[in-house]
Amino acid sequence: KKILPSFNKTLIGTLNSELPWKALHEDGSSFLPEELPFMKVLRSGESQNGIIMGIQREDYPLVWIQMNAAPIYLHDNDNVSAVVLTLSDITNYRRSKYKLEKYLSMIDKHVIISTTDLKGVLTEVSEAFCKISGYSKEELIGANHSIVRHADVPSSVYEQMWKAIKSGLIWRGELKNRHKDGSAYWVETIIAPLYDEDYSLIGYTAIRTDITDKKRVEELSITDRLT
Repeated sequence: KKILPSFNKTLIGTLNSELPWKALHEDGSSFLPEELPFMKVLRSGESQNGIIMGIQREDYPLVWIQMNAAPIYLHDNDNVSAVVLTLSDITNYRRSKYKLEKYLSMIDKHVIISTTDLKGVLTEVSEAFCKISGYSKEELIGANHSIVRHADVPSSVYEQMWKAIKSGLIWRGELKNRHKDGSAYWVETIIAPLYDEDYSLIGYTAIRTDITDKKRVEELSITDRLT
């Protein structure tokens, strides 16, 4: 009654073909009659669980439900006599999920993020990381983070960085990196230890800000003064 207000008095005795709503898949397409969970149960005798369905009704907001459908057998009959449906309203959950996905998509596109294992092998990278480095995700995942290391950066910088993060500390600094085409770019970097639910260290997460233009201005300023 809460999921389908105003229809509760008219549903009893209604044929499936006469139901006053449209059932939708998550991609917006309509369920075919044979795709409906209770129809599958009637045909196969097998339960259908966790089915996501949108209920579109005229003059009412779209409602999203999660449905389970189970067969009922009577008198030891091998044929399904009826189907019992259980519905859960997941509309608010889907709205929250959609907002979160949009938020994460924005981060992926605009924030330079990477995650590595304990040996520095890349396990996750954002789209922004791919863009600034020139590598695709396929090229980066599984590669060592040194793939973007620039030869101008002294080894001592990385030694200090590894010493800090292995000790559970957060490292901050500016790094000169190497683009796939050989050009250089600068990033202000924060690297933090990554722990699992048991608080065991499993890797490291780095967030960067592109400061290439800032460094170029600094270089021009130094050159001007020397000139």
